[in-house]
Amino acid sequence: IRPWPQVLLNMLLHGMDPQSALDAPRLLLEPAPPVHALNAAEASRSSGVEVYLEDGISAAAADGLRAKGHTVRAVHTHRAEVAGAARRRFGKGQIIQARWRQTEGGVAKAVLWAGSDPRGDGCAMGW
Repeated sequence: IRPWPQVLLNMLLHGMDPQSALDAPRLLLEPAPPVHALNAAEASRSSGVEVYLEDGISAAAADGLRAKGHTVRAVHTHRAEVAGAARRRFGKGQIIQARWRQTEGGVAKAVLWAGSDPRGDGCAMGW
């Protein structure tokens, strides 16, 4: 799963504004090492996918993924494997969204909402 579908789904399904959608923790799926590189116990449990979880995704979610055979790369403590600069692997971006609102006179006006990903170096500004 790439970052943008997650951001878009946060906005469309969960009603998040652009900044909240960009701030939300993400996951990343990557191919797992070849089965022949794993020991027999690991190979029998491997789903063929490694799941990278950003700090902020619950330990219960990580445990659920492990139970399904995924290799999960996350530690939910102050020493998370995927935190700080390593968060760049989850992508970054900026969003400007137009939302239409009715004025008191019944005229539709666009209101612009913006967000800037904390994984990058941008900012959302109005003028």
